[in-house]
Amino acid sequence: MIAAEHSSRPISGPTRDLAEYIAGAADIVPPPEVIERTRIVFLDTLGAIVLGTIQPAGRIARETLLGIAGSGNSHVFGADRRADVASAAFINALQCHAHEVDDSHFASLTHPASTCLPVILAFAGGTAMTARDALVSLIVGYDVQCRVAASLDPRVLHDQGFMPLALCGVFGSAAVAAASLRLNSAQTVDVLGLAGLQAAGTWACATDGTHMSKAFMSGFPARNGVVSALLAKSGFRAPQQILEGRDGMLSAFGENSDPALLTAGLGSYFEVMGTSIKRHACGGPIRGAVDALLEIVEAHKVRPERISRITVELAHSACAIVDGRDDSTINLQHVMSVAALDGVVGVAQHSPERVAAADARDMRTKIALIRSDEFEKVWPTVRPARVTVELADGSTHTSFMEHAVGSPANPLSWERTYEKYLNTTQDVLARPDAQRLADRVMSMETAKDLSELLDDLGRSSLAPGAPVIASTSSRSA
Repeated sequence: MIAAEHSSRPISGPTRDLAEYIAGAADIVPPPEVIERTRIVFLDTLGAIVLGTIQPAGRIARETLLGIAGSGNSHVFGADRRADVASAAFINALQCHAHEVDDSHFASLTHPASTCLPVILAFAGGTAMTARDALVSLIVGYDVQCRVAASLDPRVLHDQGFMPLALCGVFGSAAVAAASLRLNSAQTVDVLGLAGLQAAGTWACATDGTHMSKAFMSGFPARNGVVSALLAKSGFRAPQQILEGRDGMLSAFGENSDPALLTAGLGSYFEVMGTSIKRHACGGPIRGAVDALLEIVEAHKVRPERISRITVELAHSACAIVDGRDDSTINLQHVMSVAALDGVVGVAQHSPERVAAADARDMRTKIALIRSDEFEKVWPTVRPARVTVELADGSTHTSFMEHAVGSPANPLSWERTYEKYLNTTQDVLARPDAQRLADRVMSMETAKDLSELLDDLGRSSLAPGAPVIASTSSRSA
């Protein structure tokens, strides 16, 4: 058997290039606007994880996985104990995507924060990670995950039934895990190799009607990225060219793959700038249509009972994701119905009672979806939507939305993200705790480390009725 030693001759190619970029994270100096954007993403994602603690997926994951998790220094949101780093990453990532409020990266069709930030928080409890380290690691995770997805062409992945979030998210989590452990480039090649061997996930996740399976698409990639980094740190070997070559990811999954996109602009363009913060609690492809509909309703004082038909025009690929889905959060007909009826699409609009309500069922029959060849040409980086509302008196009103509120071309400010964060966490965190956590994120650039933020997360009091999974005698702290 040939000795399992790292070659003294570096293997060139995109896998090696990405590994060297990850290993050099400490030397990356992002521009101020990139740091600002990353802090906004950080705050928004904390809100998503907190909300996930009271979603069914989060509750079940904690109850089940904390029963088998090892002891460790990593915080688990919604629990009164810490756990090993892999279990904490798994649970918190799953909780992050337990509802459709986390960010979405348009070009990659993934939710990078849900696979990356939980890993950073898991490692922060047991490493000498500074606040700046955390921000830069998150930036690096976006750069790797989103470039892998872009190189595979997420539209093709979707057409093949693969879920880009799960399939490519493992590379984002692996990247931030390697950066958190300060692994060198040779070790990081192994991290990426092990991550790629575990790449998996199909769009069957959107057919269970509960969003639990879709949340799982963030959980297991986060865990697998952590495990990959821990094994590589201990000397576990892996394929050295997991992305390129006959047996690499691009060959296995990408019918229209482009290896040049793996490193295009690496170090000069930061993918976190291409992500979007959701104004509405729904799937990303629907958001522009909701904006357009609400614009019509507000401008023309449209009452729900006057609506006879709502026509929505989206790109073909967008329609394939959101047309008639079992999951209400990514079901266009339901989302548009409650938007017309309630004037808002929040968490409450996806409760079983609201989904089953007679007025929502009736309004869903009035929603018509049109597939646009014109919009398909710019999808998914740009996601146009055209909405026409026909009223009972025969009048019609149309609104075109090229860039949804919160999209890269129409971003949410810190102030508006903070407002969303307070709304997202209001049923879980007491307002003073939520505000204190936001202040910690605001001051991350000057904070020495994450200890105060993590301590606040661990002791934050909960609003009345919000559950905490208590320790038992079999769950040692």
